Amino acid sequence: AMGCFGSKVDRERSGSVRGEEAAPRTLITEDDPSGRRIQIAKEFLDTERTYVQSLETCKRVYLDELRARSTGKKAIIKPKDVDVIFSNLEELLAVHADVFAGLETCLEQPAPRIGELFSTIAERFKCYTTYINNYNDAISCLVALQKKKKPFAEFTREMMELPECNGLSLPAFLIMPIQRIPRYVLLLQDLNKQTPEDHIDKTGCLEALDNIREVADYVNEEKRIIENMQECAQLEEHIINSPVRGSFLFFVCFFHVSAHFSVCCTCSL
Repeated sequence: AMGCFGSKVDRERSGSVRGEEAAPRTLITEDDPSGRRIQIAKEFLDTERTYVQSLETCKRVYLDELRARSTGKKAIIKPKDVDVIFSNLEELLAVHADVFAGLETCLEQPAPRIGELFSTIAERFKCYTTYINNYNDAISCLVALQKKKKPFAEFTREMMELPECNGLSLPAFLIMPIQRIPRYVLLLQDLNKQTPEDHIDKTGCLEALDNIREVADYVNEEKRIIENMQECAQLEEHIINSPVRGSFLFFVCFFHVSAHFSVCCTCSL
């Protein structure tokens, strides 16, 4: 894996991601007679390029601009709200710029060791914990600001119309990290199927798949918890606005939450 990352210090991240794609390499090799393994490796690279470009766009168009507009008399958002909405997106961008550089180096090798690369870097994906845990608050904050602050709502609409955003809204960019880890699992499963038992990267593929699955399981669990929290919030709002406050609907909400969480749900009724 160190070989895959060997040249990252010499790369300029923005140039490595936004530059032209490398010329297609020969897909048929002695250890990959069908060419399928190289095709999967190229899919890793292409999707990583797109993902990093999207994170860069989100940072440049939304995050940086909102930070600049979070102070002064004409501020349209508070600095703390910027932090809530974007969480550790910049950390994710730094990690995946390195992943992209590593994939580029891997594809320069006769037998790309994609599995070995991901088995080594999987540890760095733990930074997704922060992003996933904050995601619900980020969307809630974003929705509230769009409803309460007209300048902010106008800003997000204007940015969405920029060519580099391709019509994608800010929520569309913010959900991309939620979707990335499950995509790795699918790609690694496919790569492992196309990697012979005696291949130099077979052990790396198996280790990478195990490591990334652990991260994916966590992401899926967090998504489930978020969905349950949203459902509970809707039930609680219904209870508060209901003339039957404190009776049957309260217990429906309480037991619904208790079934999914090991914490106590308190509703101010």
